Amino acid sequence: MKECNHKIFSLFLRFKRQELFPVSNRVMKNKKIVGLVFLLFFVFSCKKDQAEVNFHENYFPLMKGKFVEYDVTYIKHISASVHDTVKSVLKTYIGDTLIDNEGRIAHRFYRSIFNPITQLFETKDLWTATISDSRAELVEENNRIIKLVF
Repeated sequence: MKECNHKIFSLFLRFKRQELFPVSNRVMKNKKIVGLVFLLFFVFSCKKDQAEVNFHENYFPLMKGKFVEYDVTYIKHISASVHDTVKSVLKTYIGDTLIDNEGRIAHRFYRSIFNPITQLFETKDLWTATISDSRAELVEENNRIIKLVF
């Protein structure tokens, strides 16, 4: 009987030395590491001082001299088989400031079309653009249009 108990005890010690569940131990270690990474991420990603963001500066910039050039293709369909196509370059740029009819500071908004004969941009329209507290407005041909709300 002693010999039988001794064999059971030695068998128990042999299993005790080997990992009975090697996969679960690795999974637990990985879970702890992933949890620690997430905890560190959340702790260091929170910023207490957040700067004021002006959305209109990127989407509706009103700085003197700022311009955008567009390649324009105008297609006029005269009939089913006759088409007239004109290609040109349209340039919009911001000019000086002025006071609009509501007493706010507005910017001159020039629209020019490239003349291939003179190789110069010729001003076609002069509109005004302004930014209030919550929106960007453009006055086109005496019609006020809200271009962006923020």
